[in-house]
Amino acid sequence: EVDSGGRLRVAAFGPGDDTVTRVSALMDERVGGAYMPRLRSPIHFDSVRFLASNHIGLTKDPLFANDVLYTLLERPRDADATATNP
Repeated sequence: EVDSGGRLRVAAFGPGDDTVTRVSALMDERVGGAYMPRLRSPIHFDSVRFLASNHIGLTKDPLFANDVLYTLLERPRDADATATNP
């Protein structure tokens, strides 16, 4: 929110890593509506990981680095995806 002096102030807090909220990271479209049990997002996720570290701390976490490298370089891919994007 913007106060009467034109300064920004925090209007609300939400779950996240103190930089990006969970809702924003997932682009969760359920916000403000009736409860739905499954994620609604225009992004197709084949997996989601929630990590117990702050935004910058992730870059220093060796477990996170291992997971990212495995996901990008070694994880088996769909036969369809591999055929079109080797």
